[in-house]
Amino acid sequence: MDAALKSTGPQSAFDINFRRVLDNSLLAKVAVVEVIREMTNSTITDGAKSIGLFIAMGKSIENEWYAQSVKSIPELNKKLLHTIKSSQPEVGDVPKSLDKIVRQLWKREIGKYAGDLAAVQGEHTDWTINQRAKVGAMLMKGLLQTAKITRSQVMPDGSIYKEEQPAFYQTTQYFDGKRVGVTKLNEAVAERLDRDPANVTLHPRYLPMISPPLPWTSPKNGAYLVHAAPFMRTKDSPEQHLHVMEAHRLNGLDDIFQALDKLGQTAWAINRPVFDVMAVVWNSGKELAGIPVRDPHLNLDVSDLQSELLKNDPLEDGSQESPRMEGERKEIYRSLLATRRSAYGQRCSVNYQLEIARAYLNETFYFPHNVDFRGRAYPLPANLNHIGDDISRGLLTFAERKELGERGLFWLKVHLANKAGYDKASLDERLAFTEGHLKDINDSADHPLDGPGWWLKSEDPWQTLAACIELTEALRSDDPTKYKSRLPVHQDGSCNGLQHYAALGGDVEGGREVNLIPGIRPGDVYSKVATEVNKLVNQDAENGHDIAKALKGHIKRKVVKQTVMTTVYGVTFVGAREQIRRQLKDLGVIPVPNLYISAAYVATLVLRSIGEVFRGAVAIQRWLTYVARLVAKSIPPERASLLMTKVDVPGQSISANAQKAQDETELMTSMTWTTPLGLVVCQPYRAQNRTQISTVLQTVYIADPFEPAQADSRGQASAFPPNFIHSLDATHMMLTALACKDITFASVHDSYWTHAADVDVMNVKLREAFVRLHTAKILENLAQETLHRYSGYKIPRSSLSAKMLSDLKYMGVEVDKIMSQEKRYVDLASLIPPLPPKGDLEIAAVLKSQYFFA
Repeated sequence: MDAALKSTGPQSAFDINFRRVLDNSLLAKVAVVEVIREMTNSTITDGAKSIGLFIAMGKSIENEWYAQSVKSIPELNKKLLHTIKSSQPEVGDVPKSLDKIVRQLWKREIGKYAGDLAAVQGEHTDWTINQRAKVGAMLMKGLLQTAKITRSQVMPDGSIYKEEQPAFYQTTQYFDGKRVGVTKLNEAVAERLDRDPANVTLHPRYLPMISPPLPWTSPKNGAYLVHAAPFMRTKDSPEQHLHVMEAHRLNGLDDIFQALDKLGQTAWAINRPVFDVMAVVWNSGKELAGIPVRDPHLNLDVSDLQSELLKNDPLEDGSQESPRMEGERKEIYRSLLATRRSAYGQRCSVNYQLEIARAYLNETFYFPHNVDFRGRAYPLPANLNHIGDDISRGLLTFAERKELGERGLFWLKVHLANKAGYDKASLDERLAFTEGHLKDINDSADHPLDGPGWWLKSEDPWQTLAACIELTEALRSDDPTKYKSRLPVHQDGSCNGLQHYAALGGDVEGGREVNLIPGIRPGDVYSKVATEVNKLVNQDAENGHDIAKALKGHIKRKVVKQTVMTTVYGVTFVGAREQIRRQLKDLGVIPVPNLYISAAYVATLVLRSIGEVFRGAVAIQRWLTYVARLVAKSIPPERASLLMTKVDVPGQSISANAQKAQDETELMTSMTWTTPLGLVVCQPYRAQNRTQISTVLQTVYIADPFEPAQADSRGQASAFPPNFIHSLDATHMMLTALACKDITFASVHDSYWTHAADVDVMNVKLREAFVRLHTAKILENLAQETLHRYSGYKIPRSSLSAKMLSDLKYMGVEVDKIMSQEKRYVDLASLIPPLPPKGDLEIAAVLKSQYFFA
């Protein structure tokens, strides 16, 4: 590898800088790990697109460089470890969030080493995508030259022929009609990886921490002690980065930093009894509760399947296969090959989770968090965390134990009923459900794999098993109310996106369906919509509608649930049709040839019913969509002024199409807004301008986010409603986290977790936070901010379609008056529609609604 790296040609100061910090053995290790990781996660068989691979390798080297650079400041390292150790709570103590005083002390401590850090961070401005690609290509060239394997074959005369071959090679493939460079594994290496889990040797980018994370003090400082971690996942959006840095300069991110610190301070442990059961299932090789089977499809070897694809043997009667027969045979083996590799990938993923859990069996650990561009919080360790699947959640429990008390025992029983799928009933009925299944619960805890397996009937079997074990242990103790429990108990929102919409619009009817208003029983919006759809189907069936006749009595809650759930996130008719087609297919009551037209029929009725039940939400969603569409079609005043002063060349005229094309090149404005906690959100949806980059291996084309590019007006418009709602649910979660400073708290977006004993406390805090959030004039503030932020912006007349103008007129805009003026550009502010009228919902009713989160 040394020789290969030295042969990469002239070295820039940039090359010399990072290669001075990282020796070649470390570079080689990072390169191999990243290549195998990318290829095992790629959708390309035994390979990955070269450009994505180069950039990923470069990013890994950048992270390693930063870590080694920080380690080079020994005094700061000692202070880091001392600060963290002193902030770690004693076993049994309730972890306290780091307050502003601690954060200020930490800033002061870092300040003592400002010169050294500046040397590191000054050299260490984030690498550009071009630099990452070039570094990755340099390393890949080294691997191509040095990574070899020896293959042998027994010859007909009994001798053994050996040949040295490269472990990786480069080729090209066509994607969407374009030829793209691809790096692939040698066939023998791919087969070996198919047999042996690659994860034994690979390490993840981030793991759980065994000390509390560093407090976030800036967008570049926080979380891990040494390794750099981003405060925000920005997808290389320079606009968003600038907004974040400006907000930090104005001290506008402190509340968000503190909320992330609170989440990171939650201490976790591995649920040993659940882990032991998973290990038995894993070692058995059987498929159970989401753990995939070992060696599917009769242990067919990949090489056997590949040879079947390539062979062209005659049939038994000596004739050759027809093209149709050959195509069918190859399709079968392609399907088998894809299924086998998919099963292998799933098994590797579960193996990874179990191996990480095994490593942390006797540890207390923590999940440092960061946010996406909307402000939603995520744990940085990706492979095992509480936001993961049922297996991940089943493996995790709080590190601290807390005495149940009467109310804690009540909530533990309700939690078990929720996990077992009995979550549509009243709380008393859920309690009765659990108490009526104590025999099944005890048997599940005592004999999870050799009993009736009641826990396996749940949609979340591992979380159900964890609850069965916890409740069984509590009930068998001398006094269940004094049992010290550490199982996280969840309180989930009722279709949380629609809860925010109902609150924004003061929608009484919609608010009742999503439990903003107190009720004896929980409202169920999915059942409500299914009932409305069934009414329409029955009416059509009575009028002789053939599809309605076939569907009568079959529109259940499950058929409409996904579509209702995703309506708030902007699902299209095509998306709704596909969701419902899958549900109808699973029901098996509609012949396959009729599935498409039946799904289209039902999708139409579902979307109509949602519009009837949630008129306020639909109106707000439409308003948000059009605001973002108008913004994305606007031009800044200084640019508009320049364009308006241009004079056409005498004697020449510009066609309408040419004028429209010229106008569209100027549409570069992103929809941007500020969340109630002060985070400025800038949507990153833009057309991709590709830049040619020459690397030591090949010339590649990359989408450079720092190159000016047109805003994707359609993407900006369709994404704004769901992104805006996500920014509100993120704000609600953070307000709740800040209020829960004296109890353990974790969250999965709209699902909040704490100890059973503290559920009542958390329930009060989360309701107060929601009321506090929606007492503010959120939409009014958004409208005012939009008018202020985009003051003076202009929209080219040529970009306003007749359909758009018609819709704006329906929404209350004086379109006729505005368009009567013969101007090439229209003021953006004049086209912003008035807000939809607000209903009479009293948001304070949430404080008394026990099913708001339950």
